[in-house]
Amino acid sequence: MVGNGKRVASADGPEEGWATQFLGRYLLTEAFTPELSNADDGRVVFVSAQAPKNPRLFEDDPSLEKNFTAMRDRTESVSLRAV
Repeated sequence: MVGNGKRVASADGPEEGWATQFLGRYLLTEAFTPELSNADDGRVVFVSAQAPKNPRLFEDDPSLEKNFTAMRDRTESVSLRAV
């Protein structure tokens, strides 16, 4: 979350929070898949703050293009850490 209350898209188009919290982790893991597959005990561990009690992902609008609000951005950003 940028913190200015405005939707900011990454260079590839997705909202920055979504791109960093979810797509970034996915792409990083995919990039290391060949090396991890060849390792005896390869693994990826992501750490984050405490997971929310009621995570909320906006599956119909993950990049928050249709209905961006700072609260929706924060909610989704925090929830993505638990995914």
